[in-house]
Amino acid sequence: ALPCSVISRPGWPAVSCRGERGWPHASAALPAGAMVKAAARGLLERVAIAVDERVNLKHVHRRLQAVAKVLIVATFIEDALRVALTFSVQQKSMEIAGWQSPALHTLLPVLSLVVQSSGSVLIVMPGGGRRPEIGCYVLLLWCLWHPFMYRQQTNWEFVLETLTIQGGLLVLLSHFMLIRPEAKQAVLYGRAADDPTHVRANRLQAVGRMLIVSIFLFYAFQKVHADAQRLKAKHVEAAAPSMAKGGSADGNDSAADNAAAA
Repeated sequence: ALPCSVISRPGWPAVSCRGERGWPHASAALPAGAMVKAAARGLLERVAIAVDERVNLKHVHRRLQAVAKVLIVATFIEDALRVALTFSVQQKSMEIAGWQSPALHTLLPVLSLVVQSSGSVLIVMPGGGRRPEIGCYVLLLWCLWHPFMYRQQTNWEFVLETLTIQGGLLVLLSHFMLIRPEAKQAVLYGRAADDPTHVRANRLQAVGRMLIVSIFLFYAFQKVHADAQRLKAKHVEAAAPSMAKGGSADGNDSAADNAAAA
């Protein structure tokens, strides 16, 4: 085998290449950035292997999935408990909202309790099948009705908060669709891009991600609008004295012209 030749360039460290038996047979020059990236990649791979040997990542993933489901439905569970514990207050709220029938003052809180608790249980309970998807659909329909029940459909903050919750439900629904047996088979056979379930799940996930940030965009717009109004008011206050001085000077000039004409 031929010995490696040494290439010396500023900023380009020489790297010897070895053959199958460990003997050098060629030389190559790599930039320092490429060597740093290769070293970092190797370090990350070693760390990943060490973590995989010590931690069961499947169990961690399942626990994180369970926690995520509980966090998403926590608002529905809290609302159902609040309705159950303050039922008389909810009846009064229905009357204040404008529902005239006394029967609706009782029926609507009961509907809220049953729908939200049942939808949350369908999602949180362990097991497969379409049951979690049905729970997502139940809570999505409830979110559509919720602003109208309290006559808050013109309250932008209330509506956008509801849309944010719906965004989380859509992302969760897309996850349940992607773990269907037919969706997993499509991945195994390399047909995920053309599979209808994958296409629909990806669309729902994209819509859900946009809805999740709706309330935060609303708060950001409110903050920017308030700051703009404050700056505008300061500008008007700063310009008022100069305008007053200009107006008095014009008045003096007009009085002098009238006196001269007389």
